[in-house]
Amino acid sequence: MACFSPKPLYQTQEPTLASAALVQANRFAQQGRYDQALRLIEGEAEDSPTSLMVRMVCEWKGLKDLDRALASYELLRACNEAPPPLLAAAARNADSIRLERKVQAIREAQEASATTKQEHASAAYKFEEIDLEEPCTSELRFHALYGAGLHWYKGEDYSRSAQCVAAALEQKEDFAPAWHILGECRRHLGDATAALEAFAKAHEKAETKHVRDAAARGRVEALVAAGCDADALAALEELEVDAEVLYYRGLAKSRLGQHASAVDDLDACSTKKSALPSTDVADAVAAARCRAGVASLASGDVLHARRHFSVVASQKYKDHPEHFNARFNVAVCDARSGALDKAAAGFQALVCVEMNFHGAPRHRRDLVSVAASPRWRGGLSQLCSDDLTRHRHWSITPSSRARTTNWGELAGPTLGARGRRWRTCSSLPRIGPTPSRTTSSRLLMMMLMGCTISDTPPSGLDFW
Repeated sequence: MACFSPKPLYQTQEPTLASAALVQANRFAQQGRYDQALRLIEGEAEDSPTSLMVRMVCEWKGLKDLDRALASYELLRACNEAPPPLLAAAARNADSIRLERKVQAIREAQEASATTKQEHASAAYKFEEIDLEEPCTSELRFHALYGAGLHWYKGEDYSRSAQCVAAALEQKEDFAPAWHILGECRRHLGDATAALEAFAKAHEKAETKHVRDAAARGRVEALVAAGCDADALAALEELEVDAEVLYYRGLAKSRLGQHASAVDDLDACSTKKSALPSTDVADAVAAARCRAGVASLASGDVLHARRHFSVVASQKYKDHPEHFNARFNVAVCDARSGALDKAAAGFQALVCVEMNFHGAPRHRRDLVSVAASPRWRGGLSQLCSDDLTRHRHWSITPSSRARTTNWGELAGPTLGARGRRWRTCSSLPRIGPTPSRTTSSRLLMMMLMGCTISDTPPSGLDFW
């Protein structure tokens, strides 16, 4: 505190009663007895430069009324009789008052509670309203910018959060949590490379194991999101195994083709309590099981393929988008293992039952679109022989009889008598001489239904 002392009063005559009171008020102010100083100043007939200086200090330090203190300073600046040393000291005090007012504004903004996106936005605006022009310090600028960025992040406005946090790091580049938040924002914005750089900085600047582990986990998430699964597995090695580590390890392994280990990790993750959304875990388990099933089916291990598909085909996943596909593949596995009655029942259930969950077929027509999708084209190829499935672009004559005969002859070597019986099916759609991949896959599905469900091809399957 630069409090003006009695010496520079420049008095040339004996002090009057009023000036003596002013000297005493100045002494009280220097001693921290602000209330007494203010009472003595009130006896002054008019505000002199010295009384304004003492008043300013007392309002600042004693009353904690920063606005009144700055108002007294403005009066002092307008006083023509104020000596230069007093004005210089008052200017330094005014700068300190302005800094303290900014500190108060930051503390008030930090104390604001927020839970909803709107509340976080309101809290962020409080930080952004703080004047960061001079007089200011890098510490104040950092806290104001980082506070705004943190609330924008919690309010899921990742673009504004990234801007604020990046600006905050220009003031304090060694603050690891800020680098972590910046990495999370960039990850949500889809900039995997920039996210990895930010997480690497957070890991490098971290001073505690907790912050270092958080940065490592963020880096793993960014690597998985970027498809760098091998690097993600390597980064996971330094972390203690918990539900989150099991989750990301399972995701990476599943995509790398380590299906058995991936399924084990994700199954273990689903049994542990964690902050991960249950839907995310269920999606990962379903995807891993289906990948493992497809891989087993491709290797000829129909038994294990059916086990994997059966998990997602169970009632536990009845509302999951992969549920219908898993039931379809269970029937495919039954057909490949020779359990044609089971396969027939499975396919018939998919054709007849209207599905009620999102993303699944809602009527019979849509069953064919499943067969036409790239995901199940490989599964159909496994069920039928290469002699059949490699001819997806066969030219088929417009003649209905020729068309059914050609398909029946092609199915015959693969499925025997059931394939030959397909010749009697006259419900195939009329298609052009050069069917598209989708049309051929639909025909393949029709063949599958006709050859495995019953001895006589089903009638009335209005797929189109």
